[in-house]
Amino acid sequence: MNVWLVKDGENLPIQPDARKMRTWMLAEELARQGHQATWWASTHSHQRKSLLYDADREVEVGPGFQLRLLFAGGYRNNRSIARLLHHSRLAAKFRRRAQESAPPDVIVSAFPTIELAYEAVAFAKRRSIPVIVDVRDPWPDSFVDLAPPVLRPAARVTLLPLTWKARASIAGSDSLVACSQGFLDWGLAKAARTRGPEDRVFYLGAQPLRRSAPSATALGLAKQLAGKIVFCFVGSFGHVYRLRTVCLASAALEQRGLRGVQFVIAGDGEQFGEVSAAARSLGNLTAPGWLSAADADHLLSISHAGLAPIRQMPGCVPNKIFEYAAAGLPILSSLRGETEAILARHGAGLTHAPDDVEALVSQVARLAEDESLRRDMARNSATMFEREFLATRIYREYAGHVERIARSRAH
Repeated sequence: MNVWLVKDGENLPIQPDARKMRTWMLAEELARQGHQATWWASTHSHQRKSLLYDADREVEVGPGFQLRLLFAGGYRNNRSIARLLHHSRLAAKFRRRAQESAPPDVIVSAFPTIELAYEAVAFAKRRSIPVIVDVRDPWPDSFVDLAPPVLRPAARVTLLPLTWKARASIAGSDSLVACSQGFLDWGLAKAARTRGPEDRVFYLGAQPLRRSAPSATALGLAKQLAGKIVFCFVGSFGHVYRLRTVCLASAALEQRGLRGVQFVIAGDGEQFGEVSAAARSLGNLTAPGWLSAADADHLLSISHAGLAPIRQMPGCVPNKIFEYAAAGLPILSSLRGETEAILARHGAGLTHAPDDVEALVSQVARLAEDESLRRDMARNSATMFEREFLATRIYREYAGHVERIARSRAH
């Protein structure tokens, strides 16, 4: 098959030390099974807020795996007009370039971004190509949730054009896929349709930790953390993460004199200034900045628990859960609902309310002081990962699903 994968904003294979995410892993699996996977994205790095190229570029990643990168400008802030303009330009560029290309056998379009998904589905319908829509985030509803309650009615009205495109994109899919059951339920409700046999949940999953010789950065961090009970956060500092809660918990525990605990918030993004300022004033908080994927894996391997301080998003089961489970870490999460149920079912972590500093302090102290509980949760987390969330198994099944959708329409 010739498969188009349409997704902007993920790590790309051309970025050094990038961690593989959903589209990358699916493309590799499709290529491994003998198909041609073409991944459409932009030349802008969402993670580093910089341009990879200043013109359209095609890159052969390997046999059966190609990138088609479209120049559509960039942006420096996730919540900005520049980002919205980028989304609009990218969708328009995709519409033109897709028309000029040989049509694929099947399209897998991530949702969001809304405009790009809308164009991918519209192109598929014009050419009678089967299309799978993969729900990763409930846009634009999540935008409304960010607004103050008094402004939410106005936000809904303002976002009506995006709501219409979101509904059209999802309703136009031949198969609706999602990275959680909650997001699948949201997508079905948004499109006002019942679940069919081709609508599936494929969790994000993760790969096992990479074992490599530690760099000088990793060795220095390990030396600094030696003898400590390490509670870590690793990733980009997007607005969905409540990193201030971790900083406040760190300050509270230092004030109470709980020794031996060290928080590490590793990464970069819009909250970096606040996090680095807190780290300079607190002895039990370290902010090493952005780490390569190999260094991040090394940090996870020497940590004792993973932190997932995320604002409440119904149905969200994020990357963090699987990355920490891959390292065999107990997980302290602020996500209610599906994530809370997964952790509770496996005994792999604890859940607290978003922004509840006292609850996080209590859970950190409990894990720090109870080595037996920490060890049991670590074992449960590793078992959960191996049984349910190993990426190779998930994306083998996902690739098989893509092939079935293409064949069902072909016949």
